[in-house]
Amino acid sequence: LEKYQVNLLLLDDGTPIRKEAEKSAQWEKIFRDIVGALFIKKSPENRHIIDSVLKLKYPNTAFGYFSRAFAYGKKGMLNEGIKELKAGLLIDPKEPDLHNALGRFYNAKHELDNAIIYYKKAVELEPERFLAARRNLAVAYEKKGMFKEAMDEYEIIVKLNPESNTGLKAKKSIQRLKK
Repeated sequence: LEKYQVNLLLLDDGTPIRKEAEKSAQWEKIFRDIVGALFIKKSPENRHIIDSVLKLKYPNTAFGYFSRAFAYGKKGMLNEGIKELKAGLLIDPKEPDLHNALGRFYNAKHELDNAIIYYKKAVELEPERFLAARRNLAVAYEKKGMFKEAMDEYEIIVKLNPESNTGLKAKKSIQRLKK
């Protein structure tokens, strides 16, 4: 990291340099979302930037609510997670990740009708990109015995991205449902 003569780094999740920045005493993570994180070099000149950004951090962002919901989910506190996700939707009602996460929380509570509502909204917001939400929707349809609807979703996934991990799983699901 020291070879870079920069004050800010925007790093994707999982990159080796990201792991190095997280361990370094010279860099401070000032923002994180589902894609990556923003780091700033610790220095007296940058202190005011760090202080300003840290005040903005999570509480009033859709991702802040998403992060807390994820933590609640890990603890099995599904109702609390649902409250956090719904609060996030008040800030950003068009964020598909929040809708998909709500679907997953309701699915975990075996409330499939609610899960389907939120999965459908996530798919509606990002019909071609969000294959995971579409697969979650297909699985929820299957659990409800709505096999035609499940098959339709799996076929769309295969059409959009047949060689992706989600596409390959959809192909297997189609074969299974045809039996």
